[in-house]
Amino acid sequence: MKIAFYISGTARRLCEILTDERADNICKYVQFVFSDDHRGEENIQKVCKGRGITYIVYNYENEGKGLDRKTKNRRLSDEILKVLQKNQIDYMFLFGHHLLSGEILEYYKNKLICFHPSLLPSYTGMNAIDQAIGKGEIIVGNSAFFVDEGMDTGMVIMQSAMHVSNFGENNYEVLLHPIVDMFYSIFKVLLENRLVIQNNKVVILGADYRKVNYYPEV
Repeated sequence: MKIAFYISGTARRLCEILTDERADNICKYVQFVFSDDHRGEENIQKVCKGRGITYIVYNYENEGKGLDRKTKNRRLSDEILKVLQKNQIDYMFLFGHHLLSGEILEYYKNKLICFHPSLLPSYTGMNAIDQAIGKGEIIVGNSAFFVDEGMDTGMVIMQSAMHVSNFGENNYEVLLHPIVDMFYSIFKVLLENRLVIQNNKVVILGADYRKVNYYPEV
């Protein structure tokens, strides 16, 4: 199996993934990291170099200069698709800021996996954590899902949940860190061919869906 990553900005979560103690077991499957920020990011570049992972940079702003966002995103999507096809990638994990569109969504249907800091389908788009807290939610979390043409509307693969009291105001790292474990869990079931689509829903074969948590547990 061959995997790749698409990132924007600091790519903090991917840095955590590739520096985790489990990374030795997955790096041989990683073909490249595709960044849409021409300025790059020193930390993730350093991590990729240390792991022997190819780091590809696409200048999103310059390549789309003078174009509307929709057209810029389409150009980005087409460029990512070219690199995916060239390297015969099976799955790409997305930590990027831009909405992919066009042929890539058809060619890589149910092969593009994104992470979002909310319990989807609630609170799509930007500032999802702040949206949830602003609405008075006491349970928040993260979702991993297959990318489709909408904004955070694809089939959910896995979610993590916690009580809002676990992290302080404007310090969301405790909430976001479970994405690392989610990635490794999803990678494992992909490698074992345990992830399937049944009745337009994602099912992980052999997984336990019966567990119930209570907040607070008394």
